[in-house]
Amino acid sequence: MKVFFMPLITTLVLSCSARTLVTNDFDPTPYKLPIKENASTLSVKRLETGKNLSREMLIMDEGRSDVIHYSTHSAYLLTKNEKNYLIDTGLGLKAREQFMEFPAYARPLFDFEESKTIKEQIGDLPIEAIFFTHLHFDHASGAEDFGPVTIHTLKSEFENMKNDTKQVFIKSQMDADFLTWNFLNLEDKSYGPFKKSLDFFGDGSLIIVSLPGHTEGSLGYIINTNEGRFFLVGDAVWTIDQVISNKDKNFLAKKLVDGHAEHTRESVELLHRIWMSNGNLKVIPSHDLKANMVVPKF
Repeated sequence: MKVFFMPLITTLVLSCSARTLVTNDFDPTPYKLPIKENASTLSVKRLETGKNLSREMLIMDEGRSDVIHYSTHSAYLLTKNEKNYLIDTGLGLKAREQFMEFPAYARPLFDFEESKTIKEQIGDLPIEAIFFTHLHFDHASGAEDFGPVTIHTLKSEFENMKNDTKQVFIKSQMDADFLTWNFLNLEDKSYGPFKKSLDFFGDGSLIIVSLPGHTEGSLGYIINTNEGRFFLVGDAVWTIDQVISNKDKNFLAKKLVDGHAEHTRESVELLHRIWMSNGNLKVIPSHDLKANMVVPKF
């Protein structure tokens, strides 16, 4: 969203939501995330592919009108056993062309300023596979930039994208025959408060969990590295301030971008409690620059 567009919709930004802040009698035990030793063979680096600026009141419930939120279009490079993986791709080589497939009324709200794509930043570094938090345009724009590659997502997210009638996904950015789709199956293994999870590498270094609401199959990635413990939460929230204060996105934003409001509220509440219970965990919304700055940059 561009700053100059904000006054046009100022009257639509007020909202209130049912939410609960933890109190002194809050028991953090159910929300503790397990720490497994010797899971530090995974490293993570952040790559920024673009940005946009919005007034905070258009980002979150009870946001301020005089504060500008820097929204980054970030992706993450994982390295494990000399193999490289991505979580999301940010804005890709054809981002502007893809963006024109959005309905005309939505473009002023979600316009962006591009920087270098991941492909331009990493050059010929081979990518083994791409994990996605979800398949919205600004997270999957570069899916086809790396040639033949495996895509990891939930089947429900893939089907939601394929059957989309609201034009919130850009199907053409992921329709190349050389993409191999692998549908992740979360197992009946609890991980802290999550009843299902997937320990992708089998050593506790990358844990995949469900964070439904923003899209049908939105995922979160808990990463244990030498640099710290990170929880990449995609667009479950847009800013770490939502997690800290247990607030929803702005009312208009929720209507435009969140597919399931009730599930989104549950995810925000859960993230708030996890944040309160794990002092060494860094919760990273994809679009919050200040939260992303704790991740080492590529």
